[in-house]
Amino acid sequence: MLLDSLERLAKAESPFHGTYVELQRYFERHDDWELINPTLLAADLPDLDIFELAGALDEATQNGELRVRYTVLTPDGVVASDLYDLPSSIPRRLPDRFEELFTTRERPLVTVFEAAQPSLATDKEEDEGFSAFEAGS
Repeated sequence: MLLDSLERLAKAESPFHGTYVELQRYFERHDDWELINPTLLAADLPDLDIFELAGALDEATQNGELRVRYTVLTPDGVVASDLYDLPSSIPRRLPDRFEELFTTRERPLVTVFEAAQPSLATDKEEDEGFSAFEAGS
């Protein structure tokens, strides 16, 4: 679970300790979210240094707490619910939230981070909470 990973990171000795504490506080308020969307975080936490955030996410990925996933924005500005390990794995066409197919290569790529130890839920159940990451909210 994401919050568990952030709690471990916040307790660890790291040059990004303050960033991890801030992320932990943020996700305690959003405890149903299972993904870190750096673009959303930058908008929601304007005092958080984006370079510190990038370094913290990189360190957490390198030490195995988080893993990088990719998706795209749908034409209506919502992050698509399907997640992929590589950008090249994203299909050329995906359904939006209204089940209308759109061409993914014409849409912005979105990089997100999730806990490296997935919960026992199925991939689909994990992804259902993703709609909270609408662009611009």
